[in-house]
Amino acid sequence: MKIKFILAFVLSLNIAVTSCKDNVASKISDSEMNVVKKANAKLENLPILEFDKVEYNFGNIKEGEKVSTDFIVKNIGKSDLLIISAQGSCGCTVPEPPKAPIKPGQSAPI
Repeated sequence: MKIKFILAFVLSLNIAVTSCKDNVASKISDSEMNVVKKANAKLENLPILEFDKVEYNFGNIKEGEKVSTDFIVKNIGKSDLLIISAQGSCGCTVPEPPKAPIKPGQSAPI
């Protein structure tokens, strides 16, 4: 019984390894590659956001005390950045994103 199991395992492994030998890249046509290149070129014109910090330590705060800080987001891309929604990782954090679009090279607080 053990020999049959080992034989079945070896055969399955052999089939799995040899069935993957086709070169997938050779099956992609030049026209399909051009579509990908054009899509990547469009990505270069998107807004890119950069934060001045990604976390902030308030230290020890008393229960019920309200504290706040600003995270400055800068648009380092080539088109306007519009932040539609911003959420904290828990219910105790309430981010307020800017209402207006952030122009390329400009910054705004969250």
